[in-house]
Amino acid sequence: MYAVLPMFHAYGLTLCMTFALSIGAKLVLFPKFDVDLVLKALKKSPATFLPAVPPIYDRIAAAAAERGIGLKSIRFSISGAMNLPAATVETWEKATGGHLIEGYGLTETSPIAIGNPFGTSRKPGTVGVPFPLTDIRVVDPKNTALDVAPGEEGELLIRGPQVFSGYWNRPDETEEALLDGGWFRTGDIVSVDNDYFVTIRDRIKELIITGGFNVSPSEVEDVIATFPGVSDVSVVGLPRPGAARTSSPPWCRSWAPPSIRTRSWPSPGST
Repeated sequence: MYAVLPMFHAYGLTLCMTFALSIGAKLVLFPKFDVDLVLKALKKSPATFLPAVPPIYDRIAAAAAERGIGLKSIRFSISGAMNLPAATVETWEKATGGHLIEGYGLTETSPIAIGNPFGTSRKPGTVGVPFPLTDIRVVDPKNTALDVAPGEEGELLIRGPQVFSGYWNRPDETEEALLDGGWFRTGDIVSVDNDYFVTIRDRIKELIITGGFNVSPSEVEDVIATFPGVSDVSVVGLPRPGAARTSSPPWCRSWAPPSIRTRSWPSPGST
């Protein structure tokens, strides 16, 4: 198993460390994701399982094809933290001959709640079905006591042994997130098909997902608002297929204070 994800993130901690230890797998640790280092490691200690995020799969597949390096040892790949494009699945599975599936979870669900099965029963474009002992509901976001009709969109609620017990020293937020009966409000809008496969449709929360990390629009807006000549600002996320990392424009690097995280800097083309 290759551990290319940061272990300070619940996804990396669970899939790259605790899962590997629980099954007695050989774990190859990387200090950070480096496509050159990954391809070098493949020659010495081929991987069979690789959990990652879509941009990582895109970069590895592209670099391997360019350098003539085989990826056939990688049989199982799990994607999370952001939407998995169909093009990424097609390219990766063609390169490896294995499966790339998508799952869903949050830090509050430790972090797995829903996942696609490996094999022909999976459904690309969905995040899969609830894990064992996990219950879900799809409700009206304005009235969580009201379940929406089958197939309709609504807010996803999750209940199960992996759901957290509350936010540390944040009783108001805990009360808002955890409902009677142990149901957790995810803040995500989903639909569920007749086979119980879940598709993420939208997010109630305004977080922007970039490279698998969360970026708060207000964090970026507060900084840009201090830039000379800016009277007002609104930050939104736009799709950038296959982009794992981009360089920020010079004005951003020269103006952004140390307090703003690098991954929150706007990318080239921002206006």
